[in-house]
Amino acid sequence: MKKSKRTRSILVLMITSIVALSSIFLYPYYTLYKAGNLENITGDSDQLSIFISEKIQFKDLGVYMKNNGWIRDEVSFNKVIKHKDKGDEWLLPGIQLLKKEWDNKTLVNQLYLGRNLGEVEITFNHVRLKKELAERLCSFVSASEEEFEELLYDQNFCSQYGFNDETIMTMFLPDTYRVKYDITAAALFDRMAQEYKKFWTESNLAKAKSLGLSQSEISILASLVQAEQSRKIDEQPIIAGLYLNRLNRGMRLESDPTLVFAHGDFTITWVKNEHKEINSPYNTYLNDGLPPGPINLPEKSAITSVLNPASHDYVFMCAKPETGGYHNFAKTYNQHLVYARQYQKWNREFHKKKNIN
Repeated sequence: MKKSKRTRSILVLMITSIVALSSIFLYPYYTLYKAGNLENITGDSDQLSIFISEKIQFKDLGVYMKNNGWIRDEVSFNKVIKHKDKGDEWLLPGIQLLKKEWDNKTLVNQLYLGRNLGEVEITFNHVRLKKELAERLCSFVSASEEEFEELLYDQNFCSQYGFNDETIMTMFLPDTYRVKYDITAAALFDRMAQEYKKFWTESNLAKAKSLGLSQSEISILASLVQAEQSRKIDEQPIIAGLYLNRLNRGMRLESDPTLVFAHGDFTITWVKNEHKEINSPYNTYLNDGLPPGPINLPEKSAITSVLNPASHDYVFMCAKPETGGYHNFAKTYNQHLVYARQYQKWNREFHKKKNIN
């Protein structure tokens, strides 16, 4: 009996020892490979979106992710990376989606294998020049800025999308898009062409046709509308209607923002008579109709305003004597002069008070 009890005690001791020793050896393995390490995933969210820069080397990834608040412990993460012992070519730049349940081993494997999106978000607005567009788009992706800008000036290349080197800018609709980080310059054009086609639905095409304007002409006119009014969006349909009235009556548009664009000096805040003398197809004081291309990349709201203009008889506009950003509209030149004098008087008094203070 005593022997049996002694045997059981020894057996229990052996099992306990084995469990203890296993814990000692397995705990580091668990903390290194199997412990969860992702930070900033709370509530109902089950994934974390991060951006991996192309400048990051794999050996520095742990510190990079720790500094951005994506992981709690870079030491265990880096140890797993060291065990993998692969080169930087295995690291896929761009947006990576990380799952909440991933442990260090899974996390590193996913980053190594590049099974995630490898995508980035590109956002562009407030663009006026081709160089600006190339800079904005190519700062997010690996495509060459120089190559992209060259394509914007390539007449043959632009023609395959139905544009010339002046109207090609109307194909780019300001917004936020997701694209592959390693997208080429030409493929980026293809993607923007797809987004352009999505916007130009049968309904929008029918509206453009009813106005007697092409898609590019709608966007060119929208660029003028946006240049005149980018703050008070509710006024854009009124301005669109005004410009359409002038076009339909054979009046020159006489848009001050086109003069600023023609001069290429965007510091001009007050257009003077001397500015109206510039010999440029973008001078709407000297030339009939629309300019040959947009003077900025109009937001979708401005394009929609042109497609859905307000119905009225206004053909003149002048800033209201206040800082709110709205305009006074007039049907006759005499009424326009009244509004213009009111604004000029207010403007002089405003700046006089400003200088005194």
